[in-house]
Amino acid sequence: MKKWMALVAVTLSAVALFGSARGGEQKADETKLSHPYFALKVGTTWEYLAGGQKIVVKVAAHEMIDETSCARLETETAGGKVTEHLSVKDGKVYRVRAQNQEIKPPVLIFWQTPDKAEGWAVDSMVQNLPLKGTLTIAEDKLTIGKTSYETMRVKSSGEIIMAGRKMTMETWYAKDKGMVKQRIRLPENDLDIVLELDSFTPGQ
Repeated sequence: MKKWMALVAVTLSAVALFGSARGGEQKADETKLSHPYFALKVGTTWEYLAGGQKIVVKVAAHEMIDETSCARLETETAGGKVTEHLSVKDGKVYRVRAQNQEIKPPVLIFWQTPDKAEGWAVDSMVQNLPLKGTLTIAEDKLTIGKTSYETMRVKSSGEIIMAGRKMTMETWYAKDKGMVKQRIRLPENDLDIVLELDSFTPGQ
């Protein structure tokens, strides 16, 4: 079970490796961390359920990474803690680091593209491990329990290659909340992992 939960944590940051997050001394500009589909104020907390297990994600701090204002998210599971850094630029959301490992170039994880059907390519490296694939975005209605959401669904077009593993991914984002659901399939491991939002607490 611990190994399974650790893998769930990896899906949240998609490329998590080893290390601990560390920011610079320069103060991050909070005005640059605003996005309608990502709640990135410090203290914002999401509680997800996956296979009956609880996963807690929190915006722990705003930090500068290579002169870029970033939100540091910490994910707590039974398998331990995962960290990631997100940045926002020109309406696009990027994953800049995962477990303090630099992503080159940063991965574009959310973009309301002019041509939604076309999507965008992912081609990055983390610790010499490749992350490749294509992501598309579309409007989607979603119900979790008794709550209905109007969401934007980011979906892999075909398989994503992450550190040599083949996977498919779907992530649903709701306005003012961020991720409300995620589904990861790893055919090689016969895994189908679904995370759904159980509670949301906005930051101050």
